[in-house]
Amino acid sequence: MMQRSGPSRSPHFGFDTWPARGRLACAALLVAACSDPARVTPRVNECVDALLCEDFESYAVGDTPSGSWSTRQKSGAVSVDSKRARSGSRAAKLSTEAGSATKTAMLRVGAPALPTADNVFYGRLMFYLEAAPTASVHWTLVQAGGLVPGQDYHALYRYGGQLPITSGQDFVGSQWMANYETPDSYQGTGPSSDCWSHANGHVVPVAKWSCFEWEFDGPNNQMRAWLDGTALDDLSVSNTGQGCVHQGSDFPWTAPNFEQLDVGWESYQADDARTLYLDDVVVASHPIGCPH
Repeated sequence: MMQRSGPSRSPHFGFDTWPARGRLACAALLVAACSDPARVTPRVNECVDALLCEDFESYAVGDTPSGSWSTRQKSGAVSVDSKRARSGSRAAKLSTEAGSATKTAMLRVGAPALPTADNVFYGRLMFYLEAAPTASVHWTLVQAGGLVPGQDYHALYRYGGQLPITSGQDFVGSQWMANYETPDSYQGTGPSSDCWSHANGHVVPVAKWSCFEWEFDGPNNQMRAWLDGTALDDLSVSNTGQGCVHQGSDFPWTAPNFEQLDVGWESYQADDARTLYLDDVVVASHPIGCPH
């Protein structure tokens, strides 16, 4: 396995209009299940009590998702497509062009889904990535952020990846990574961070539909992830990760008030064109589980 290293600089993302709204915490009967989404049996109707539930079936092919969604696009495109779908006949297609610098194709949701009353939320999405970077490219699949409580700067909790994993001369895949970023620091506000916690050889699946789940827990400065119902314990972060580009390894990953969520594809170094499909996206105040 190649030597671990931190992600390279990523840019400010424009946190100038962050909404506010509360929600109910997990019901008492879900307390045990809240501890481990891998044990959750998916509901017959997973949209019940969800903060957001999207299967993209209500859009025409070629539409840009709207309603609860806005988009972030830079050298990238977001549209509804019928080539691949995990359920029904449509999914969101997010693609970026080949080239250098930051490339973005993301869907964003804020109010009324986020923020939540206790600043804890769960998410689940089905994704199909056609191919992963074979070089060291920092990329993001999921990120949520907002103002850090009591501070004047924003922070991001992210799941994505960076390092290529090889076996001999063969490329195995792009390794998952948790990332903590304070993007306002690039404009001189707040501390610089760009912190990482690399998975232990776990790589993002490609050329198939996979289920990715996460929990972002603001009060405990904690983030957790699951792939196809199995906990990725090496991607769990509680307060600190493995290291930071601009800080010591003990720098705290102080959670923001999670006010916006982005899902899709974003990369920060030169890369080939990427195509990602998303379907059956759910955000909730409780663990969701993977569909059958």
